Amino acid sequence: DRPRIGLIGAGPRGTYLTRELRKALDVDIPAVCDVYDVRREKAREVAGPDAKLYGDHRQLLAHNDIDGVIIATPDHW
Repeated sequence: DRPRIGLIGAGPRGTYLTRELRKALDVDIPAVCDVYDVRREKAREVAGPDAKLYGDHRQLLAHNDIDGVIIATPDHW
């Protein structure tokens, strides 16, 4: 089985970490969360076209099928 990893924080750091993870491992990114809708949409380039996009991290964490989460939010969050 391929690990399924969610991403919270789709800015430059979160995008970088997701790309590096995908290079190192064969993983799926089924869900992405960011408060900024432009970054959420841009995250599809890394996560894939079928990734679900959320503005609230609690929605992402409610997924039963996610094995782990990358949290790449700024310090003030």
